Amino acid sequence: MQMRVGFVALFASIALSLSAGAQQAPSPVLDARTTPADVRAPMSTSPENLPDFALFRECDGCPEMVILPAGTFLMGSPADEIGRAENEDTQADEGGAQASVHVGRFAIARFETTWAEWEACVAAEICRQRNDSGFGRGDRPVINVDWLTDTRAFLQFVAFRSGSDAYRLPSEAEWEYSARGGATTAFPWGESVDHDYANYGSDKCCLGWVWGRDQWVNTAPVGQFPANGFGLFDMIGNVREWLEDCYQDNLAGRTAMPFAGGRCTSRMARGGDFYAYPAILRIAYRSARYPDEANPTVGFRLARTL
Repeated sequence: MQMRVGFVALFASIALSLSAGAQQAPSPVLDARTTPADVRAPMSTSPENLPDFALFRECDGCPEMVILPAGTFLMGSPADEIGRAENEDTQADEGGAQASVHVGRFAIARFETTWAEWEACVAAEICRQRNDSGFGRGDRPVINVDWLTDTRAFLQFVAFRSGSDAYRLPSEAEWEYSARGGATTAFPWGESVDHDYANYGSDKCCLGWVWGRDQWVNTAPVGQFPANGFGLFDMIGNVREWLEDCYQDNLAGRTAMPFAGGRCTSRMARGGDFYAYPAILRIAYRSARYPDEANPTVGFRLARTL
């Protein structure tokens, strides 16, 4: 009888051990460059230990993030790029060179922040309710959010849910590095605009009507267009994205990925939008807005320090 009890206890111990091992099994590592948009990132409590291009999220209310490797790239536009502006090089006049910028390893959101994520923050009584301009909510990008109040509130929400204060907005250099995805062309997919690759307005300057389509421009659910070379969606088009940097009228001094912090008149917002035409849809196009300004063409995505 004692032997039988001993075997029962032994088998119970083994079963508990196997169960604990199954519960503690690490989540699979997914590569953002090959993972479809509808596959969710696995949970991770220590993203610093994940490999480059790994997908992760730190909580149910946290954005899905992609780890990007450190790298050096040419920021801005070459002198022969069609549609370029004078503030896209290292001088505030013609003839300035592109800036060689080194970016350290960091993580950036796979998608633009959605209405679903925003409304979770509203439900937590940290973010305020915003107007969707009739475009729809759910998995469309949140709009009509300002830099000064709204992005700060969402960062507070994610810090609370994740237990990490490493989340922030991307710097301008980090954003362009991410948007290029290794490309040196005007757009992540090549030198010409293409409605198959991004949600934008017209193929001709300054028209809000979608050229060749029988519909008015609008935001699109995130992840509907192909990802860029880093596995990131909607870096170009859909909505412009608030960045951390203050605006300056050229790229001089941006070689070390600075954060122009403190108070400033305007903050960077980049990436084109659903109303954009080719010249302002280019990766290198730089725009700025007042930090307390909310606009239906502007949203944001988060970055994370590693």
